[in-house]
Amino acid sequence: MIFSDMKPKDLKHPFLWEERRPLIEGRVFYVPDYYQEHHLFTFPIFEDPQIFGNTLPVHLEYCSGNGTWIVEKALSHPDTNWIAVERDFERVRKIVSKAHNENLSNLFVISGEAFTFTKHYVRDHSVERIYVNFPDPWPKEKHLDRRLLQSGFFRLLSTRLDEGGELWLTTDHEEYFGFAMQEARATGLYELIEGPPPPDTLDTKYGQRWQAEGIRINHVVFRMKSRDANPHPRRLEVVEVAHARLDGDLGTVTGFEKQVHEIENGHVVLLDCARSLDRERLRLEVIVDEADLRQEILIEVRETPSGIYVELSSFGRPAVTRGVRRAVVLVADWLAGCGLRKIETVG
Repeated sequence: MIFSDMKPKDLKHPFLWEERRPLIEGRVFYVPDYYQEHHLFTFPIFEDPQIFGNTLPVHLEYCSGNGTWIVEKALSHPDTNWIAVERDFERVRKIVSKAHNENLSNLFVISGEAFTFTKHYVRDHSVERIYVNFPDPWPKEKHLDRRLLQSGFFRLLSTRLDEGGELWLTTDHEEYFGFAMQEARATGLYELIEGPPPPDTLDTKYGQRWQAEGIRINHVVFRMKSRDANPHPRRLEVVEVAHARLDGDLGTVTGFEKQVHEIENGHVVLLDCARSLDRERLRLEVIVDEADLRQEILIEVRETPSGIYVELSSFGRPAVTRGVRRAVVLVADWLAGCGLRKIETVG
């Protein structure tokens, strides 16, 4: 569809939730959430005419927001190809409309989650520079696992960056700044160079806001000095679904605290727990981070005449991996620690 003057609302989401799939439409690549068949879709190389059609260097921005910064960069640097990665579709609409109205052929937009896009669709040694400007710091303790710049992501990026490639981080959040540097140092793959933030980041919405409030803005360059030899040591094995059955009174389970459990090549995070209005069901939000896949899943605990069942929710069609099976068992273990009695565990 061609627009003479495109407004954000003119961009329509190309499929219903039930029909979600990886899709390139126009200058946008849609990477669906809660989707486990990325391996069936082959994303073109950046030199392909469907993407950029040239061999100019590629610069990528994660968490592009409304796109003001990256659109200005694409306009002022036509000798570089630019990729904007943004998960929120309302923000994607703003980026696409700005790029369309400026007739930018050197800007391509990714509507999807950063780690998923990078792992499944960005080829090795294909990106010269990465930018992360004022990312969401996820400051609450229970949300730390949602932060983008963690050691596993730095290891993955070392395989996607070109020789000597860099990641530039600019943030007002002191704790996240230190956290990201600690995570990068832990990999041993990067040289860290601290310095003043680039002037163009200070002219952004958040840069101007934090300066006006007198908040310090931090900047560091992560220069890749070596690559992770094997960031994903094995493909995940899909296994039979796990469940557990317990006996007792679910109403006596009244407290919950976030738990982090190490598993082979990753970890399981029991992140949050909510009780249904009828008080006969619990729903736990869980992150399963394994060597080849990161999933946000729901595990349900429900009372029945034959006992209290713990089982994986089908929402989002999660892949039933060893890590997911382990998550179900860990929820059952937590309930047993709250006073319920295990009758059966399959997993």
